[in-house]
Amino acid sequence: MLHSLSRNIAVFLFDDNDKFPLEVYIYGIEICLSSLIGIIAILIISFMIGRFFEGILYIITLFIIRSCTGGYHAQTYFKCNLIYIFSFLCTIKFYNFLSKQYLIFNNYFCLIIMIISIIIIWLYAPVENVNKKINEKSKKKFKRLSIIEIVLSSFVAILILCMFHFYQALVIFPTFFVIDISVLVEVILSKRRNKK
Repeated sequence: MLHSLSRNIAVFLFDDNDKFPLEVYIYGIEICLSSLIGIIAILIISFMIGRFFEGILYIITLFIIRSCTGGYHAQTYFKCNLIYIFSFLCTIKFYNFLSKQYLIFNNYFCLIIMIISIIIIWLYAPVENVNKKINEKSKKKFKRLSIIEIVLSSFVAILILCMFHFYQALVIFPTFFVIDISVLVEVILSKRRNKK
């Protein structure tokens, strides 16, 4: 269904005289539509469970950092969006725990999560997958950007927590774990593929 919708949009918008073959446009439109479906699903779920702002922060953090780190990609758009929704629900569970523990552990717990994420990103990111090969120069750039993004978003979140007691900013830290797991899963799967 998504493919046929993307094809119809591509046929309507592009013709044979365009720079790329029609299949390239279809693929790009499929990715955009699938991402849009995932974002809308997360926003609806976050609104229904009373965590709308956390949902927005989750989406922004995940998209910005994961665009540099890479990570696991499911074989179908449906599976991708299911994993995306499941990851969000796990993030909210961890966020609920973290927001209760925050008063006890203060910022130390957040800093520990940040350090773990930096170590994982330093060791393994960015990860390549079958559809996205990265040259060495780009790998160094993406690794550096990923670490900068994690450090900056961590300190901004902690600053917001300390100055304004805006606890929704805590959702950034469990989102790091989602990114870390996505990177590690892709590393493991890549090693298995290379052994075959």
